Amino acid sequence: MTLPRSAAVFVLAAIAIFFVWRCMPPQVNRARFERVTRGMSREQVIATVGVPPGDYSNGCFTAPHGARYWGYKSWLSDDGQLLVRFDELGRATDVVVCNVFSLRPGFTERVRCWLGLTEG
Repeated sequence: MTLPRSAAVFVLAAIAIFFVWRCMPPQVNRARFERVTRGMSREQVIATVGVPPGDYSNGCFTAPHGARYWGYKSWLSDDGQLLVRFDELGRATDVVVCNVFSLRPGFTERVRCWLGLTEG
């Protein structure tokens, strides 16, 4: 009687893991950004990155670009920023991957704050 019960538990756990995996948002990261190339359509870029343009970081910022990338669509993640310029036909004419900087304190800084050694 324990074999069927353990098999049922295994099946239910497998189903739960599958649904959790399917419901998780796609990983937006620099590796995906670097697969984007000139000539791709807007739909191909979104399919490659996994999401439409937007900020998918947890508190990162980039160096100011000024007007240089005005009109570019931007994807921001914790390890990079993708800037893509599309022409009037929706094709990527320029693709730029930039570095980002984290606004989150590091582990040692969080411990020092927790211990009251710094203000925070």
